[in-house]
Amino acid sequence: MSDASSQANPAAEPAGQVIDVTLVVPVGHASAKVEELIAAWGERLDDLGLVWEAILVYDGVRGPAWEAGLALQASSGNR
Repeated sequence: MSDASSQANPAAEPAGQVIDVTLVVPVGHASAKVEELIAAWGERLDDLGLVWEAILVYDGVRGPAWEAGLALQASSGNR
């Protein structure tokens, strides 16, 4: 018998890859430097050979940070 909570969600994994790291980033201000943060973390994780994804959490924030998040999503293949 398998435990559903211990199984990965294949729909959430890019191209059948197992996600090594999930970045959960709370965005609390419209001027947050979302692109810079994700680029810096992504570069380090890529250097380590890890498969990663980023989840940006906007709590009512809009403006430039929101637009940057949308641009990242469009350019990343939903990574």
